[in-house]
Amino acid sequence: MPTPDEAAAALAELEAGQRAVATAEARGLPVLLTACSMFVLADYAAKDVLAGRRARWAVSAICQLATLSLVLLDLDRTPVQPVSVDPADLGPRAAAPFIAAIVGCALAERVLVVGLRCSGVRRPNTLAGVALALARPVAYLGIQRLLPRPGHHG
Repeated sequence: MPTPDEAAAALAELEAGQRAVATAEARGLPVLLTACSMFVLADYAAKDVLAGRRARWAVSAICQLATLSLVLLDLDRTPVQPVSVDPADLGPRAAAPFIAAIVGCALAERVLVVGLRCSGVRRPNTLAGVALALARPVAYLGIQRLLPRPGHHG
C-alpha cells in the first residue's frame, strides 16, 4: 500500500500527464482538421476543373490517401491511453448515437453534393467542397463529443 504522500504524488503525476495529453490534442487537432478540409476542398474542386476522368480519379485518390495518411499518422502519434470508463457507457446502446451521427453526417453530405450537382449552379463540386471543408470539422467535433469519456475523479 502506498503512503498518502506517495498516492498524492502519483495522482499529481497522472493529472500532469492528462493535462499534457489534452494540450497536445488541442494543438494538433486544428492542424489535422484544417489539412483534411483542404484535401476535401481540393478533391471536389478538381472535379470542376479537370476534364479527364482519369485525372479526376487520380486527384481523388491522392486526396483520399493523403487524408487517410494524416489520420493514421495522428493515431500513431497519439495512441489510445487506457482509462477507466464505466462499462455501462460502452456496448451497443452507447454506440447507437455515435453510429447514428456518423450515418447521418454521411447522408447529409451526400444529399448536399447531389443537390448542388442537380441545382444548375456553375461549379457545383467546388461549392460542395467548400461546404464539406467547413462542415466536416464541425461534424467531427460533434461526433467526438458522443464518445464515452472517463469519469473525473475528485
